[in-house]
Amino acid sequence: MPLSHSAFSVGLQLKDMDNDLILDQDNVVRHCQKKYIDEDGDITSAAFKLRHERSEEYLSVMWLEYFSDDSIQEKLERVRDDLRKRRSLRNRDRLAALNVGVTRTHVMSKMGDSRILEFKHRPGPRNDSSHSGIFNIEPSGDEVAEFLVESITDVWPAE
Repeated sequence: MPLSHSAFSVGLQLKDMDNDLILDQDNVVRHCQKKYIDEDGDITSAAFKLRHERSEEYLSVMWLEYFSDDSIQEKLERVRDDLRKRRSLRNRDRLAALNVGVTRTHVMSKMGDSRILEFKHRPGPRNDSSHSGIFNIEPSGDEVAEFLVESITDVWPAE
């Protein structure tokens, strides 16, 4: 269940450099495959776990406000276009939004280990310009995944 429905702000854009920190007022979107959605339609924490078999160092997300001049629906369509450069989007897949500041605060308050998640712009080699990552998930990645699910602000169809 989402914490709150956020207003999607434009915010300061730092598009010219890799690894820029994404500001707290901005939002990221995680593609959640249908296998990570339970029978009630809720996204499970498995959608937010690092895949150790792939040696992932961060959780891939898409930076919604990277597309600063668009409406929310246009931003979502551009995020979908970027995602399609990496994978297929299916009817039952979902896009889960996280507000950066709300998520960072929620995880820090729940973890009790002064963990500070970092949200960084990380465009990929496939010209997926909004690609970004959530860093500092490990150790305790399973717990953090639970708190990320609790931080979801909005959910939309992926396709």
